[in-house]
Amino acid sequence: MASFDPVKDGLRIMRAQRDLRFPHPITGAPGQIVGGFCQISTVGAGGVGTRVMERWPDDFAS
Repeated sequence: MASFDPVKDGLRIMRAQRDLRFPHPITGAPGQIVGGFCQISTVGAGGVGTRVMERWPDDFAS
């Protein structure tokens, strides 16, 4: 079994989820449910860290 790499595999999963479109509960218009940015947090013996792995230019006005 291959190991899961949170950076490489996690970003790939977030991109796939971002590509999905779902109907808005009120208007029915299709739209994304994943947006803004993908952030990873790590906790280890050396401390806690967080970083934004990718940002997406979301235009909610359109």
